[in-house]
Amino acid sequence: MSSKFAPLLALAILARTVSAAEIRLELRVTSTAGAAVYVDRGSAGGLVEGDRVEFRLESGSVATGIVRSATVNSARVELDPGSERPPRGTRGEARVPDSRPNADSTPPANDAIDHAPWTHPPEEWNNDRPLLAPAFGLPPEARAANVHGRAWFRFDGSRNDESGDTYSLFSVGTDTTLENPFGDGGAVRVAGEIFARSADVDGDDGFYDYDDAGLRLDHLAYSVGGTEDRPNQFLVGRFLQEAVPEFGVLDGFEWNRRTRGGTSFGASVGWMPEPTPDRSSFEDVQAAVNVRQAFGADEAAEIGVGWQSTWHDGEADRNLAVVEAGVRPSDAWSVRATAWVDLYDSSDTLKSTGFELTEARLAATWRANSDSGLRAFVAQRRIPELLRDEFLARRADDVMNSVLDRIGVSGWTGVGNSTRLDARLEGWSDEEDEGFTGELGVGFEGVFGDASSLTAAASWADGSYSSGPGGRLQANIAFGSTRAGLGWHSAWYSQKDYGGDDADIAQHAAFGSLDVALSDDWDLSFVVDRSFGDGADGWTAGFLVQARY
Repeated sequence: MSSKFAPLLALAILARTVSAAEIRLELRVTSTAGAAVYVDRGSAGGLVEGDRVEFRLESGSVATGIVRSATVNSARVELDPGSERPPRGTRGEARVPDSRPNADSTPPANDAIDHAPWTHPPEEWNNDRPLLAPAFGLPPEARAANVHGRAWFRFDGSRNDESGDTYSLFSVGTDTTLENPFGDGGAVRVAGEIFARSADVDGDDGFYDYDDAGLRLDHLAYSVGGTEDRPNQFLVGRFLQEAVPEFGVLDGFEWNRRTRGGTSFGASVGWMPEPTPDRSSFEDVQAAVNVRQAFGADEAAEIGVGWQSTWHDGEADRNLAVVEAGVRPSDAWSVRATAWVDLYDSSDTLKSTGFELTEARLAATWRANSDSGLRAFVAQRRIPELLRDEFLARRADDVMNSVLDRIGVSGWTGVGNSTRLDARLEGWSDEEDEGFTGELGVGFEGVFGDASSLTAAASWADGSYSSGPGGRLQANIAFGSTRAGLGWHSAWYSQKDYGGDDADIAQHAAFGSLDVALSDDWDLSFVVDRSFGDGADGWTAGFLVQARY
C-alpha cells in the first residue's frame, strides 16, 4: 500500500489541501480497559460518538481509535486493530467541526452578565432609520477582569485479575483563564493537575511496584493581542504553539501577526518539554517560523507553511517543514491535508541525505444535508530519526524502514426522523503486513424517551495476528439532568499461524456511565468497564467531580 498511496498523497497536497471548518481537541488517556481507553474529554468538551481519535505514542508510532461512548467529562475510545495501546497520560487529539457545540477547551460557565438597570430612555421610532442601530463592543483592554474555567477531582483505577496487575490514580486539577488581569486585554491561562499514582505490575523482569506523586503542568502562559484592532499576538510561558500546533508544546515565546489581506506570519523560540508525564524541559531548544495565506472573502481556502529547527543538548537535531492547506468549495464539501517533511543531512546515520515525507494526511468530507454525508481519508507515516529519541527503545531497522499506510471511507444517513445508518471501512498496511476493519451500524433516537438512543453494530476486523467478527450494543438514557449509558461489546477472533487450543478466542466487555448534574456549576461522573473472556479478565472504574465557573 505504501507505493500505491505515496504519489496520491503528494499530488493531493500539492493540488489542494486545512479546512477552516475543523478544530483540534486536545485530550489525554486516563485509563485503559482491554482494547479500549478512556480519555479526559467528553460531550461537554465537544466529543461525540463516532469521532476519530489519534494518539501519538512515545515510541514514535500513532495509535488510532473511534469514540464509542461519551459522558459529560470522558469518552470511551475503542482502538483500531493493530494499534498499540497508549499508556495512561498519553496525549491525543480529535478533529471536529468548529460549529459543534462545546468544541472548545473551557467554555465560560455563565454567559449572562449582571448589569445595572437601563438608564437610556427608548428612542422615538423613525421609519427612515434602520431597525438595528450599529453596535460597538468594548475593546478587550476596556473590559472588566473575568475568570472562567473548571476544576476537578478525579480517580481512575484498574485491575487485571488474570495477571494481578493493579493501577490507581488520584488527581486534583484546574484549567482556568483570567481575562484582562493587567488592563491590556491579555489573558492568563493555567492548566495542570497534582497527581498521586501507584501500580503493582508483574512485568517481564519480575514483579515490581511503585508509588509517586507530582505536578503535571500542561499550560501556563500569558497571551495578548491577535484581534482585528491589535493584529500582533504575543504568547509567553508554556503553551501549545498557536500558529503551528504540530510543532508541539513550548516553554518560550511566540509572536504572530495577521494582515487585512488574509496573510499571517510569525515566529517562536524556546525549549521543548519532553512528551512524558513529568514534562521535563531545558534539554531541547527550537526556533520556528510560519506563514499562512487565506483566499476569498469568506477565507474558504488557505495554505500554510511552517519551518522548525531543533537542537538536543546543544547539537543540531531536526529540520522539519509542515505544510497544511484546505478548501471549502461549497457548504457541502471540505478538503483538508497536512504534510510533515524532514530534511536530513550527513550527520544523520539512518536516513539518506535530503527530504523525506514523514507524515501526510488527506481527508475529504461531503455533507449532502444535515443528516447524511460521506468522508474519505488516506494517510501515511514514517518514523523520523531524532537525537531527542535517545530515551526511547527504538530499533534502527524501524526508523529506516517502518511505513504505515491507512485508507478509509465512512458514511451516514438518516432514515425518517429517528433512525440513522452508519458504515465504515478502513484498510492499513505496513512493511510487514496488511489488514482492514469494517462496521455497519444503526441507531434509534427516542427509544426510551426524550434524549435517549439505542445503537447496534456488527463489525469485522483483520489484524496482524488475528481476524474475526464483532458486535456492539449501546443505550443512552436521560432522566432530567441525569444521563446514563450502558454498552456491550463482543469479538470472536481466529489467531493467525497458530494451531494450539487457543487458536479461536472470544472476548467481551460490558461498560456503563452515569452523569449527574449536582447544580448549574457542579457535576459528577462515574464510569465502569468490565472485560472478560479468553485471555481477558479485568476491571476499570473511575469518577470525577467537576466545578465550572
